[in-house]
Amino acid sequence: MDPIDMVVTDINCEDLGLSRLCLMENAGKCLSDEIATISTFTFSKPVKIAIFTGSGGNAGDGFVAARHLLNRGFEVEIFMLTSPKDIKSIDAQINFEILENMVPRISRLNITELNDSNDIDNIELAKSESFSEYIIIDGILGTGIKGDLRKKS
Repeated sequence: MDPIDMVVTDINCEDLGLSRLCLMENAGKCLSDEIATISTFTFSKPVKIAIFTGSGGNAGDGFVAARHLLNRGFEVEIFMLTSPKDIKSIDAQINFEILENMVPRISRLNITELNDSNDIDNIELAKSESFSEYIIIDGILGTGIKGDLRKKS
C-alpha cells in the first residue's frame, strides 16, 4: 500500500465506525499472535522480544503487541527512539501510557529510551553474539515515512 492508500483506508474505517485505536489494537494483537507462533515453531528455547519504536502509529502497534506478548509470558524490551512526550500519534500515546502503568506490576517489561546511537552500545541486545535469543520487531517505519532513510546525527 502507498501511504495515501493507508490514509484512505483508515478514514474509510473511521467512517464505518471503526476507530484508529481499534485498528491499532487489532494490528498489535495480530503481530503478537504471529510472534508467538514463530517463537513456538522456530526456537528451541524461550526468546526475548525486542521492540524498537519511533513516534508514529507503528510505535502504537508495537506497544499493543508488547502488552499481548507480556500476557502470554514473554520477556519484552522496548527501545524507544523518541521521548514518550514526543510520540506524535495520539493512539500510540494512549497505548504507551497503558504499558507505562503496567511497569510496576510486570517485571518482564523493560522500557529504555535511546537518545542517540551511543546508547545502543549499552543495551544487552547489542552485546549478543548471535541474536538467536531475540525476536526483533520494527515499530519505527511505516507508511508515514517521508524521504530517504538517513543517518541520525
